[in-house]
Amino acid sequence: MKKTIVLVAVLVLVVGTAFAAPKFSGNFGFDYKFFLDGDIATSGYDGTAGAADISLSISDDYYSIGLRNSIDGVAALNAKDWYATATVKVSEILKSIDIELPVTLNALVGNQNFFSSSVYTDPNSSEGDYYSLYSNGVTRANIPFGVSVGLDGIGSATVGYDLLGEGVFAGAKITPVDGISLAGAIVNDANFDSYAPGGKAMTASAALDIAAFAGLDFDLSVAGSTWIAFDADDQNLFFAAVSGGKDAVSGYVEYTNEQTVSNMNVGAGYKVSDASKLSAGVGISDLGGANTLGAYAKGTYTIAGITTFVKYGFGNNGETSSDHYIQTGLDLSF
Repeated sequence: MKKTIVLVAVLVLVVGTAFAAPKFSGNFGFDYKFFLDGDIATSGYDGTAGAADISLSISDDYYSIGLRNSIDGVAALNAKDWYATATVKVSEILKSIDIELPVTLNALVGNQNFFSSSVYTDPNSSEGDYYSLYSNGVTRANIPFGVSVGLDGIGSATVGYDLLGEGVFAGAKITPVDGISLAGAIVNDANFDSYAPGGKAMTASAALDIAAFAGLDFDLSVAGSTWIAFDADDQNLFFAAVSGGKDAVSGYVEYTNEQTVSNMNVGAGYKVSDASKLSAGVGISDLGGANTLGAYAKGTYTIAGITTFVKYGFGNNGETSSDHYIQTGLDLSF
């Protein structure tokens, strides 16, 4: 009887908050690459997803509902093309009936997936632009579910499961003390986004803000990230970076080892004003092997919330005109 009363109370709370104010958000952008041999390609946006994403969120004290879609013609108007997720704030609901939990507890349901978090500083976007750990066994259409537990000021952990695909995800992100951040995740039937090693895999990352610990008057941090495929050693990834800066100047040195291939990236930036920045970088891929050189110079400018950029770069040692490119585009978030 007591369980029935609690269930009824929960339903009343949800119905009573059904008219929470909605909030729209999203982004729009385009990105073109002009190669010096005359070829033109889109870059930075997945052509199958459209140039924009739009989200609608409805949130209240006891739940939040999110709708997300890529705008790609009339298809975006079909309900089946929208991803819908819901977060039921279990600890807040229990608090309303005088049950106080020492942690924040949320139930996660809907057309979702579970992706690894990383605290790697990623100064050259070597990790974030290409890799994200998740399970092939978790499929949005299967309506997977999960639980997240948060401890105020420390961090949170998330566990997800796909009842039909039997995909498993477990991850956490914590800040045990100011200046130190840790993150990790483990899955079955692993996918690293750029490729799928399969089997069980994990990722772990750490970042240390040296400037905060040593009381320096300039920025200095070190960070690392590792991706381990338990059944395929030649599929692993390793990243390490030192980043720093003072006033308008910043720079980084990064080493990566991606599927046994070592690479080195060095870059620097100069903030001309609050709206504009200049940056440049040099990279050598396959150290000790092909030693292939690449480089770029880039300028960005932001006005009225719109960020535009122009970039010149080359890869493969710049041996042919097709290795050189000029890239430009814009991004607008709302």
